Amino acid sequence: MGRLLREALRAIGGSPVTRRLFTLYFLAALASGLAIPFVPILIWQLHLQQAGAPVILPTVIGVTLTAAGVASAIMTPVWGRLGDVVGRWSVLPICVGAIALALGVEAFAPTLVAFQVAFIGAGFFQGGIGATVLALLATITPIERRATILNFSLLPFQLALFFGPLTGAALATLALRLPFGAGAWFAFIAFTLAVSLARDAKSEVRRALATGAPVPAQTR
Repeated sequence: MGRLLREALRAIGGSPVTRRLFTLYFLAALASGLAIPFVPILIWQLHLQQAGAPVILPTVIGVTLTAAGVASAIMTPVWGRLGDVVGRWSVLPICVGAIALALGVEAFAPTLVAFQVAFIGAGFFQGGIGATVLALLATITPIERRATILNFSLLPFQLALFFGPLTGAALATLALRLPFGAGAWFAFIAFTLAVSLARDAKSEVRRALATGAPVPAQTR
C-alpha cells in the first residue's frame, strides 16, 4: 500500500499540469467545503430576520438545498458536453469563477432571497468543476500513468471534505459569514489557476500551429 501511494505521488508530482490541476481542484472543493455546513444556519438567521414563520423554516432549508442539488445534477453533463465542444480549458475558469462570485454574494447577501439565488446559482456550475478536472486528467495523462493518477483523482476533493468543515467551524466562531468570505477567496485563487492553465494551453496550440506540430493532448 505504501509503495502504491509513493508511486501515485511521484506520478502526480512529475507533471506540472497535473500538480496545478490537483491544487485547483482542492482549492475549489475547499471553498465550498468551508461554507456548505453553515448554509442551514445562515438561512435560519436570514429567515428570522424577515420575521418568517419558524414552522416553515425546515421547508425553506430543504427546498434551497434540493434546488441547488437539482441544478448541479442537470448541469454536470451539460458542462461535460460543452467541454467537448468549446474546450475543457475554457469551461474550467467559467465554472470556478462562478463559484467564487456566488460565494462572495453569499457572504454579503442582505436577504434570504439574495442568498438563495446565489446558492442555487452556484449549483449550476458546481458539478462542472469536478467533471472537467477528471476529464482533463484522463486526457493529458500518459497511458502508463493514467490508472494511477485517476485512482487518486478524488483525493483533493476528499481532503477538502476533511479540512473544509473543520476550518469553516473555526472561522464561524468569529463570524458566521466568514466561511463564505474565505471560501470566495479560495475559489478566486483556484480561478486564477484555471485562467493560467487555459492561457498556457492556448499558447501550446498557437505554438503547435505555427510549427506544424501535432496539437498536444493537454491543450484540448
